[in-house]
Amino acid sequence: MKNKREWGRVLKFTLFSISAGAIEMASFALLNELLHGSYWPCYLIALTLSVLWNFTLNRKFTFQSANNVPQAMALVLLAERNAADALEKRNAQRMIRQERTVGACQALAEAIGMQGYPKRIEGFDISNTQGVLSVASMVVFIDGEPAYREYRHYRIKTVEGANDFASMNEVLGRRFARTLREDPAERWVMPDLVLIDGGPEQLRFAREAMLSMGINVPMFGLAKRLEEIYLPNQEEPVVLDHHTPALHLIQRIRDEAHRFAITYHRSLRGKASVHSSLEDIPGVGPARRRALLAHFGSIKKMKEADQDELCTVKGMNKTAAAAVYAALHPVIPEDTETEE
Repeated sequence: MKNKREWGRVLKFTLFSISAGAIEMASFALLNELLHGSYWPCYLIALTLSVLWNFTLNRKFTFQSANNVPQAMALVLLAERNAADALEKRNAQRMIRQERTVGACQALAEAIGMQGYPKRIEGFDISNTQGVLSVASMVVFIDGEPAYREYRHYRIKTVEGANDFASMNEVLGRRFARTLREDPAERWVMPDLVLIDGGPEQLRFAREAMLSMGINVPMFGLAKRLEEIYLPNQEEPVVLDHHTPALHLIQRIRDEAHRFAITYHRSLRGKASVHSSLEDIPGVGPARRRALLAHFGSIKKMKEADQDELCTVKGMNKTAAAAVYAALHPVIPEDTETEE
């Protein structure tokens, strides 16, 4: 019977302590919003509320006897200390994250002389291989964090060869044409700030493209070599300390735009390589190529199949299967010695 009572007290104490911790965190968050980030007043008020809640419930339901008040106080204070440590750790992590995100946005706006807070920042990059399969990427950061669902990639349609200036102009035109649509349901949100991967020349071309559409959005270029920030109508670049959150933020945006563009470019290059491997095989037209790729998924898997398996693909016959197998497994003649 005594053991049951003890277990009951342990359970009550645990539940009350958990609820006190929740009250401390919730009240701290609420007070932090109301007092606009005054840490110590918020922390002390939240801690006091939590201690009163925890002690009152435990005194009434867990340690009913007056003789148990010192024990109750000691346990409550121990639980509150643990909760306070957890709250401090959580707040420290929150402050670090805020410095890397919202704080970095504020610092960036100040560094480039921007009026207002850049809540939505869009970064653009171009990727191609010697002018072939040119693509572009647009990444979006909201409050300093990537908004993956807002990302877009583009295939360059109007530019031939490796011309990053013209490619960037095309992409910006296509992106901001979305903002100018009449139907609100199809209209894209206007960014607060635009990042162009490149120096003053890339920035100038991009700026002219946007102004030609009647769009005047704050923008800047980030040059890779020295990580210099170039602004429109300003010859001298802005140079930030390499340890500042503002520079780390725009580096993340630039690198993410590059990663997204090059990933898309590689996927297109891989598809083009697969297509070229099949297009010259006699008797294998577009329909059979599509069927083979849908069935196997890659040239590698196709090479692992024998003729019978190739023949099972929709639209294939023995002749076509033999042609595909022969094309994917060319006979390499043995080297012969050459007389000197």
